[in-house]
Amino acid sequence: MNRFETIEREMIEWRHHLHRNPEFGFEEINTAAFVAEKLRSWGIQVIEGVGKTGVVGSLTLGTGKRAIALRADMDALRISERSDLPYRSQALGTMHACGHDGHVAMLLGAARILAEEGGFDGTVRFVFQPAEEWGRGALSMLDDGLMARFPFSEVYGIHNMPGMPVGRFATRIGSIMAAEDIFEIRLDGTGGHAARPHHTNEVLVAACALVVNLQTIVSRRLDPADMAVVSVTELIADGTRNALPGTATILGDARSMRSEVSAEIERRMRQIVDGTASAYGCSASIATAVSSFHSSTHPSKRALHWRLPPPFSDLGRWKTILRLSPPPKISPGSWRKFPVTSPSSAMERRQLPCTIPAMTSTTMCFGKGLNISLPSRDNGCDNAHNSCRKSRSHRQGRCRRRNEWSFHLHIELLGNVFIVAG
Repeated sequence: MNRFETIEREMIEWRHHLHRNPEFGFEEINTAAFVAEKLRSWGIQVIEGVGKTGVVGSLTLGTGKRAIALRADMDALRISERSDLPYRSQALGTMHACGHDGHVAMLLGAARILAEEGGFDGTVRFVFQPAEEWGRGALSMLDDGLMARFPFSEVYGIHNMPGMPVGRFATRIGSIMAAEDIFEIRLDGTGGHAARPHHTNEVLVAACALVVNLQTIVSRRLDPADMAVVSVTELIADGTRNALPGTATILGDARSMRSEVSAEIERRMRQIVDGTASAYGCSASIATAVSSFHSSTHPSKRALHWRLPPPFSDLGRWKTILRLSPPPKISPGSWRKFPVTSPSSAMERRQLPCTIPAMTSTTMCFGKGLNISLPSRDNGCDNAHNSCRKSRSHRQGRCRRRNEWSFHLHIELLGNVFIVAG
């Protein structure tokens, strides 16, 4: 067994251990200790307790002043796992249904390679973030002085994508993952006996109507060009089988790509809540919270091509893992086949080693003072003629240059040449 097969096996073992022992946000005590122990064993400086349960590792080589961060999230979800996997969750009501166990294993693998092989001049921060799922972990680390205590100028992360073929990576200029806003709506009326609804002012019918009405925010109130989702995830009432409820609580989240869309969703939601409550003769209150930032990939001017330093000049069979591909098209059926945040979710084990070249090579590029960049839709095309810009081939990304680099991240190993963008 060669060295890279050994690392691959260890990464799989790490993920299985983490999957077997999931912890909810700000409760990642054992997970953080596991991460810190691994990092220290490779000679990486470690600070624990950043933003409550976060971990930051720092690795400095050479005399360079540049610093880059690689980030992974650690927390699990409040979901009971339903699987017969040998490494299924042993924590009742909690599981890694979103793949954060894999994210931690990916970043640990990259940390080990960089600690043992180097290949850069500067500092790498390995940021293990708590509480991503309920949107407070990043803010907690920032409030705890993350940027002042561990300064860096760029940060990179990888999230697993169910349905995407193993070995393919994707990104683009601008937003690629939506920000989340959570909401809680409370309806108050007067409960009573189920046989005498006319003597009550019950709220369940109003709550059901409100769940349906909220769906018109996206379908009828937002610009169709703006991507957004409003999802009701819980409806809780205080009634019982033969008693009508007097209070009902509706919880959910909204996703958007721009802060302006987020603000419009909240404004329309308040209108609908007030109008529906008035129509059914009950009172209502609404609380919203911004859970995450609207982030985006920074625009760039050119793709970066560079020659792989050791150890990746001799990756052996890993050379066949990564593939340059057109922008990925993930069908709705693939999401059903590979569910995420589901009691039966499971990460493809072959994903883990594919991320090592991506993260370590990004670090090495940065440490050599090279710009890590991603071409825009227009700048990626070498043909300056307007006729090309208006052509179908250009729009579909099949013209010269765009055929090689679209606005997605692609990685390919061709002999010793490694091409990375994003």
